[in-house]
Amino acid sequence: MIFNSSIIFLPHERVVYEEDIKNFEKAIGFELPTEYFQFLKEINGGKFQPLEKLNTDGNLMFKVPNFEGRGEYIFDVSSFNSLSNDPKDYDILQRYKVMTEDWGVPKSLLVFAKTAGNLKIFLGLDGDTKDQVLIGGDKYVEKFELEQTIDPNDFVCIAPTFLDFMNQLYWVPWD
Repeated sequence: MIFNSSIIFLPHERVVYEEDIKNFEKAIGFELPTEYFQFLKEINGGKFQPLEKLNTDGNLMFKVPNFEGRGEYIFDVSSFNSLSNDPKDYDILQRYKVMTEDWGVPKSLLVFAKTAGNLKIFLGLDGDTKDQVLIGGDKYVEKFELEQTIDPNDFVCIAPTFLDFMNQLYWVPWD
């Protein structure tokens, strides 16, 4: 599957199989969106680089046209989380457990990537946010700081689906 026509996604050195991903789905209690399931199966986090200028240092970026009414914001993606069979690895399952058990993130949200500034990027797995790609906004931050219950709707939708998110990514080379 092509996840973005201008970015090459190189598979992670840890290969995962369909059975591994299905076991992950059982562990979290949700079925993954088809495109994200396929991304894990083919790429498993992996690395990325621009198609036109191979081996060029830079940042993978995405724009949010009107982030919480403040105008256009541009974010980077520093890494995608991978799945591992080694319990010592801090993989996507471990991150999921930390985010949901320690940080109060709703179980229906899966952190699948992060920015260089450590802003987490989530995938909605159920309810109103199912299939959406989200980031924490002001409501999330406020509730987190006040130790209040966090709701999936406290997050900001930045793409309606995983594939839409992947297709809006673009490369900015370092000068």
